[in-house]
Amino acid sequence: MEFMGQEMIAAREGIRYTVGIYNQSVDRPAYDNLAAVFTEDGEMIISGVTSFKGRQTIIDSLSAGAKKRGVGQPGNFQRHTLGNSMINVIDSKTARAVHFAQVMTELGFDHAGLYIDDFVKVGDRWLIQTRRANMEWARPESRFNAFPSHKHISTSEELDIGFLNSERLRGFL
Repeated sequence: MEFMGQEMIAAREGIRYTVGIYNQSVDRPAYDNLAAVFTEDGEMIISGVTSFKGRQTIIDSLSAGAKKRGVGQPGNFQRHTLGNSMINVIDSKTARAVHFAQVMTELGFDHAGLYIDDFVKVGDRWLIQTRRANMEWARPESRFNAFPSHKHISTSEELDIGFLNSERLRGFL
């Protein structure tokens, strides 16, 4: 049986909910809440250069980076805004997504890039198995610009999550 209709809508909303928890957690900051975002053996790859493996390692690494950037100090803030999200629910247990991201800080428009996510369903939740966070641009004075090698322009192959192939198979294209 093909996975579509109400199940597809519920899967996409579950994925959006998980992505929302990520954004809220890193913006507040409440990094421990990322336990509700990544699988136990999840991986986060930053611009193809740095890789954090395991849920707790991801939480610890992102928390340490935030502390180094001065998150929580008076006047410092960050707000992630995601758009142009494409979610390809492959089957009842796996999905891929691309989310374009812009981040505002007290400096204004700070940096931009995208997330390429592989999701798996664990129980009744959609969790990130692998997140590729690609920073494609940052203002020169950005606190996130500490590692210039982290700038990574995503290739069209990286952005291909198979969505159009799925639509072709369903007869929509």
